[in-house]
Amino acid sequence: MRAASGWATLRHKMINELSASHAANPLKIGMPREEMKSRLALDTKTFNLVVEQALQENIVAATGSILRAPDFVITFKADQQKAIDI
Repeated sequence: MRAASGWATLRHKMINELSASHAANPLKIGMPREEMKSRLALDTKTFNLVVEQALQENIVAATGSILRAPDFVITFKADQQKAIDI
């Protein structure tokens, strides 16, 4: 029972950290794994296990060493998109 509670807490924290990161940095694809590890205050072995489980449960997605919310996409504002299209 305690393990399930701990996993639920970690899941919630990962989701919140990614949401905050995406809101603060909407033009970045995600958060570096090391930054998430630091925010969760986990050792490397535990963190790697947590990320693997989160990936399997589609709580996070990974692109190389970057973690992101599975549904996150970079969206440009109209003026930014216009500058890109030129």
